[in-house]
Amino acid sequence: MKLIVGQSNAIRQIDHSVSALATSGGTVCVFGEGGTGKTLIAQAIHARDPHRAGRPLVLIHCATLPADSRNGDKIVDLFDGASQVARGGTVVLKQVAALSALSQTALLHAIKHQAASHTGVRVIATTTRELLSPMPQGQFRADLFRRLPGISITVPPLRKRKADIPWLVAHFIHCFNVQYCRDIRGITLPAHRVLLKHDWPGNVRELQCCIDCACRRTDRAVIDCTELVGTIDALKA
Repeated sequence: MKLIVGQSNAIRQIDHSVSALATSGGTVCVFGEGGTGKTLIAQAIHARDPHRAGRPLVLIHCATLPADSRNGDKIVDLFDGASQVARGGTVVLKQVAALSALSQTALLHAIKHQAASHTGVRVIATTTRELLSPMPQGQFRADLFRRLPGISITVPPLRKRKADIPWLVAHFIHCFNVQYCRDIRGITLPAHRVLLKHDWPGNVRELQCCIDCACRRTDRAVIDCTELVGTIDALKA
């Protein structure tokens, strides 16, 4: 499965950065709005890492952890357990901003201890770009993760890289053709214009849902405006 899809200047630069970072082995923070593909970027870094590609990648969904699992001691235990499973691989901390400041501090020390222990586990953290701005006390401390010896990648929203839409649409149609045993060949030019006019507040994830619905609704070989307009309206509701 292709993890980075598109030909815009922004995506080309991200693709280049991913290849460069894959061999560095250092910590990486991936920023971006919801639905931009932060986890896919993390997976791409892991997949291109010559020392980790064949080893486990473990995701920790910080935003969905039970409240009692987000305190300092338990998040450290969870991270240590994930590091053991991913030994020599990668641990991805999804939506790390969901953790309290106390948990983030404890996690920072655990990450530094893990790095010093030479277990070979790489850490990649993801969060939304907006959380880099000053936040009320007790919420995400951006300065905390800036102290980590790593580099950040910012994934731009889809509305700022609409040149990638045709490539993403073709990719999703191919995936859904395989999933649904269909033979949809593409979209019409008017349908393409509809996609370009939309602002995509849900970013790539919203576009994926839109094409998914259109592929399941159409009985033709080419997706037209009828399927797209109805689908986009439904997603707005």
